[in-house]
Amino acid sequence: MSQEAAFTSQRVLLNSGTEVGPATIYVSDGKVTRIEREYRPEGAALDAGSRLLMPGVVDGHVHINQPGRTQWEGVVTASHAAAAGGVTTIIDMPLNCIPSTVTVDAYQQKRDSFQDGMWVDVGTWGGVVPGNAGDLVAMLDAGARGFKCFLCDSGVDEFPPVNEDQLRLAMAELKKRNGRLLFHAEMDTGAS
Repeated sequence: MSQEAAFTSQRVLLNSGTEVGPATIYVSDGKVTRIEREYRPEGAALDAGSRLLMPGVVDGHVHINQPGRTQWEGVVTASHAAAAGGVTTIIDMPLNCIPSTVTVDAYQQKRDSFQDGMWVDVGTWGGVVPGNAGDLVAMLDAGARGFKCFLCDSGVDEFPPVNEDQLRLAMAELKKRNGRLLFHAEMDTGAS
């Protein structure tokens, strides 16, 4: 167990976000262990004074587009914009980068490309495309938070949609590690 750290302010966002008041938040091993509704600056790891102390926002759907399409948005602009808006964690989507994040090698290329310029915490989604079911468990082992697929055209050639059989195969692989799967459920039914 690590030593408990205290974070304090005269203005802490409490409860459902409707209450702001003095408080000290105690953290151990990365988890909040208790909150005292008193401003206690003595010995605090962070004394925010009169500045607002609040939880960071997590954005679970970000397209960083790196490597390959940084002219759309790269790690520097994505992470700087997130930090400026109070977002402390971004989860990057697997498409729009080249290569798309659909193999362990592509996953590692993406993670390596994030080494310089990242201002916030980052997680990454892997992608499910036709023929990559055998890569899914390895991508989970490498750190993917889960996977995304399309049942319709994704808008980029590098990330084709899966059909029902391919989706079932991917789900069977992900079940081995309790992996998450997000998908665009739109299907082309031929209706006009």
